[in-house]
Amino acid sequence: MSKFSIKNAVLYKDMTLDMKKGKIFALILVFNLMVGMIAFTFLGGITLGGITSGKVSYAVMPFMLYTLVFLEYGIMIMVVPALTAGVISLEKERQTLEVLLTTRLTPWEIVWGKFWSVINMVGLLVLSSVPFLALVFMYGGINIIHLLLIVAVFMVITMYTAAMGIMWSSILKNTMGSVIMSYITVFFSRTVFLSLGIGVSGVIAAIDEAIYMNMLNAAGYSYYYSQTPSGIPQYIIPPEIGIPFFLLSPECTMWDVANRMGFQIGTWSTRGMDFLGEIYPHLSSGKWYWYLWTPISVGLFLLLTWGMLKISAFALNPVKKKGKKNKKSKSK
Repeated sequence: MSKFSIKNAVLYKDMTLDMKKGKIFALILVFNLMVGMIAFTFLGGITLGGITSGKVSYAVMPFMLYTLVFLEYGIMIMVVPALTAGVISLEKERQTLEVLLTTRLTPWEIVWGKFWSVINMVGLLVLSSVPFLALVFMYGGINIIHLLLIVAVFMVITMYTAAMGIMWSSILKNTMGSVIMSYITVFFSRTVFLSLGIGVSGVIAAIDEAIYMNMLNAAGYSYYYSQTPSGIPQYIIPPEIGIPFFLLSPECTMWDVANRMGFQIGTWSTRGMDFLGEIYPHLSSGKWYWYLWTPISVGLFLLLTWGMLKISAFALNPVKKKGKKNKKSKSK
């Protein structure tokens, strides 16, 4: 074989079979029809507005980018768990997993091959939609580097989501159970961390504000005093405690990378996740973590992905199962 051949036999087999099936091309067609309808609806609105008003305004183009990015993100949340939840459990149901484990392939290579076969399929979907995202170039404020960064972060979050499905597919014996647990875990990771970030930050802001008011009153100052008096700390509890929960929310990361160009509504403008400093005044703007939000969050997602894949490989390890059986027999 050539030097560009795929060495992982599971990945090669799954990719070959997937490319021979019509479902991947049907999925790409439906996916791009949905994205294209939204994109051309925005362009139609801009054109209609230009005809009626006599001038063309491209100020709506950033919102088109956000809409398309989060539309693809929503589709990914629905599709990826369905694609990954059965990749290993179906092998168990067909009783072909034991055959794979008797080959020279290690459990990690099996999991790795299944993982990348799904990522390659989703990657085709994402890459096929890049021309629609590139329509924002008409507006300006975004370049090819920014567009590629959006695609890269999107793929990292896809890998994070795919690892959840593969983990449950490796742990559970039936596909239905792994599908249910995959969607529950995906929903949990999308809502709980974001809710915790909002709740914890709000509680900390309220507590700090109450303590600060009491200290001002005790020192004889009015709450409306324009400057913080010396000796009175404005924050007792560190306001950054809620930030790690936001960092673990994929929605926040997608917003941060998509909103790098920034946008303005009236007198309010924001760029990336810096808008949290507007919602929670105790989280002041200009902090270092606002500028490093995407790299930190992506690093956390990659670490969690690697951990879930390791759990998947451990669940498939026949030596581990044999050790458990030996312990049970000895105890009897």
